[in-house]
Amino acid sequence: MEVTDADILRARKKSTEQSIEELTRQLTLLRAQQASIDIELSKIVYPVLLLPTEIISAVFRAATIGTASASDPYDLVPLLLAISGVCRLWRQIAISDPTLWTNLVFNYGFVEPGELFKCFVSRSAGLPIDVAAFLPYPTDLETDLWTSAHQWRRAKFLGADHPIPFPIEYWDSGPLTLPFLEELTLDVDPVDEAAGEAMFSVVPRLTTLRISYLTLVAELAFPADQLTKVELLRPQYTTAIAELLPSLVNLEELTVGNVLYEEALVAPIVSAPRLHTVICQGSEWQPAVVLLQHLTLPALHTLHLTHVPFPMDYVDAFLARSGPLKKLTLRNAGFQTTMAFFDSPYVQDVVDFVLEPGPMSTGEEHRVRAALREGALPKLRSFALDLPSSLLADRAIDVQAYISAVHGRVRDFRPLEEFTLNFATKSWEVPKVDVGSLRRLKDEFGLRINLPSGILVKQKVAGLE
Repeated sequence: MEVTDADILRARKKSTEQSIEELTRQLTLLRAQQASIDIELSKIVYPVLLLPTEIISAVFRAATIGTASASDPYDLVPLLLAISGVCRLWRQIAISDPTLWTNLVFNYGFVEPGELFKCFVSRSAGLPIDVAAFLPYPTDLETDLWTSAHQWRRAKFLGADHPIPFPIEYWDSGPLTLPFLEELTLDVDPVDEAAGEAMFSVVPRLTTLRISYLTLVAELAFPADQLTKVELLRPQYTTAIAELLPSLVNLEELTVGNVLYEEALVAPIVSAPRLHTVICQGSEWQPAVVLLQHLTLPALHTLHLTHVPFPMDYVDAFLARSGPLKKLTLRNAGFQTTMAFFDSPYVQDVVDFVLEPGPMSTGEEHRVRAALREGALPKLRSFALDLPSSLLADRAIDVQAYISAVHGRVRDFRPLEEFTLNFATKSWEVPKVDVGSLRRLKDEFGLRINLPSGILVKQKVAGLE
């Protein structure tokens, strides 16, 4: 009998149906096996779930503390959300430990936390908290942040290209009461002094203030006589800084970024009797070091300088009328500036020196190393060579030659006690270092060798620290 197309199709259909029946049977068997495995898994208690609650809490706290102090603290909030979302037990432990929720960091460029922030604060159970917010857009400080102000221990509010508008209208009723506040970073626009009257007057523990402009100390009624550490975040005129410094009678440490220098206006030379540490940062075109010509600091012992112009007569004049310098840091220091400091009679008592070399020729670097080797800064006990990633990317630094200079100094002239080599940790940025030379400095001369950020080298230099 002749086979038709219909017969062929019916045969294929029957074969397909049989395959479906067989696969369905196999699928039923596999599901039964899966259910059996699930039953067995449900009987297993993972070791981590057998740990006492206090140990799990301690692990959580260690993780959050490490993240908060890492290079990207904005990972902290996702970490807290992840911890509390793993399982019911972890969520209960995390929520019941208020210390986990006392360090809150938000980047408003990525997310506006809103209710999430309020939820986190509620879990802190009224404990003092550290709160930080990066607000990259020119909008008012979020009012949600201020609802927790009475709990602040350390608070940081930073803008990006411009300071943050300060929402002064919210505090017509009187001063904020901030009983725990110890440190405040506030990058805001200037305000009307009358409008801000008494706003930050009730801060009994505040000693550290990082503020966009020094005029805000008066405008927002900060207790100037309490402040021991002040950092200025935005460019401002040297005359304004010099005129306002005398009101900070207990100031001990001052950090200044870019300054606006007025050659036509001569600011007075002011004395700050307790100010012992000055950190001058800023760019090559607006170096804060020019502020020194307006200061007399009887208690001076520590000076950090970036982009020191040459000649540096006014720096010598400042050092001549200030206290004896013990600790000196030079960043992006050119050849002439570095050698001028080595020759200055006012830095010969320095015992702690940090050098970040600036633009130099090979010959100039050789002369700097030779000066170190031959006894520049004769009372030196601690020397640190600081090589940030930006510097290593621009040019090759002969780190080994600096190590050899240190070796020659401790062998022939005067022993150091500590040598620090600080550079970036990325593999393509780590310069070549002879591990044996570092070990000889430690074993033969008793130097303490520190490699605080040289993680890759530290792994090779076992036993140096």
